[in-house]
Amino acid sequence: MGNIADAALCDLYVGVGAGRKLMREMHAAKKSIRIVSPYISEELIDVLLLIEKPDLEISLYSMGSKNLYYGKGDTAIKKLIVQEQQLDETAQKTRNQWIRWLRRSYWIQLIGFMLWVAVFWKLKDLQWLLALWIFPCGGIFQLLLWIKIVKKTIYNYHYKKRFPFTIFFMDDINLSPHIYVHSKIYIIDESIAYIGSLNLTKNGMGLNHETRVRSTDAKVVKALCKSIEELEEEIPNNQFDLLTYVANNFEEVRN
Repeated sequence: MGNIADAALCDLYVGVGAGRKLMREMHAAKKSIRIVSPYISEELIDVLLLIEKPDLEISLYSMGSKNLYYGKGDTAIKKLIVQEQQLDETAQKTRNQWIRWLRRSYWIQLIGFMLWVAVFWKLKDLQWLLALWIFPCGGIFQLLLWIKIVKKTIYNYHYKKRFPFTIFFMDDINLSPHIYVHSKIYIIDESIAYIGSLNLTKNGMGLNHETRVRSTDAKVVKALCKSIEELEEEIPNNQFDLLTYVANNFEEVRN
């Protein structure tokens, strides 16, 4: 999409603190917030999570490197993912039963050995040495049972996004089409639109010298909403995969 509006009604801000009014209006949002920002920071993700509420739809589009799959990229993304741990009660009962068997086997092994020592001491019969084979066998049984206990999975994990977000990767320049998303667009309640140079970062919103344009012109807002919807169609082949990310960035206690 190219030129979307001529002679549009808007106001312009140039300087430090370009995002202050934007942040106030995002906090006051009633229905929806749409964001396109190549860079995001943990501080601003925290702000979005504070703003988040059940009846407010938030969607985010950003750029990134596939290194974030391996814990080398922006950790802000991790805050947008919820890890849910679910206990498998049937598996837990099975594991607990194995633990009881293991404990009992220790006592049986100990008592059996003490009885063997007492009998051998009394009889002084070397043939009783042949009975010692049972104790290594018991040890092997305990070891195998302990391995089963350690490997038994009693927790399952599910993941979900706190709100819809898409990361477009910029690593592979051979992908077609190769488009770097450099736009900064913020749409609030589908009635207020911001565009400019400010990223969704602490510096971009409050510390840097930035430029931003704010418009409530209906045709501008509508056109920008459409341009955001077209992003995923324009860059279909190189987007964030949730399962790949969580496999490398979340710890899972299985036992």
